[in-house]
Amino acid sequence: MSSQNYIRTNFTIAWPLALNALLMQSMLMIDIWLVSPLGEKPLAAMGIATTIVAFILGIQMALANGSQLVLSRAVGSGRPQALSSAVSSGMLINFAVALLFWTLLSLFEAPLLA
Repeated sequence: MSSQNYIRTNFTIAWPLALNALLMQSMLMIDIWLVSPLGEKPLAAMGIATTIVAFILGIQMALANGSQLVLSRAVGSGRPQALSSAVSSGMLINFAVALLFWTLLSLFEAPLLA
């Protein structure tokens, strides 16, 4: 494989991941931009919320990237059973983590808002 083809192949694979990361971070920046005219206290609250959301998004991205690697290996091996198992495992892990964070946010909603 030539160097040019290698770069093109990697770019083709990488641009959706890079765009996803940029969009997720820009969502937080746009929220801050929209809240900033409301004053100092709402902006401070948004800063705290942004930290919590960025932490949760970081965990979600780590799980998504790990699942993507396992799925890629399953596709590359050409074994449909491995692919099915990888999809099921990835969905189970992501739903379990989403349920965990939803439960934690529901239980500690009042202290977080205070």
